[in-house]
Amino acid sequence: MSILKAKAAFTCPVHPDIMIRTENFDTEQRAFMIAQKTSVYNDKSVLLNRVTSAVRRELESADGRCNICT
Repeated sequence: MSILKAKAAFTCPVHPDIMIRTENFDTEQRAFMIAQKTSVYNDKSVLLNRVTSAVRRELESADGRCNICT
């Protein structure tokens, strides 16, 4: 959710289950900040490492293009 909110990635218009990374460092950092603030706001700071790891995995798994379309 934080990745899409920060516009660090977007979904393929044809394949909504494929995430395409924008490869913009600033938006990726913003995605991490949104995820961290959400965790702290919800008073779940214990889960902060898990959320950060999940955002990192999602960004690493996203490619700069849709693998199905190309």
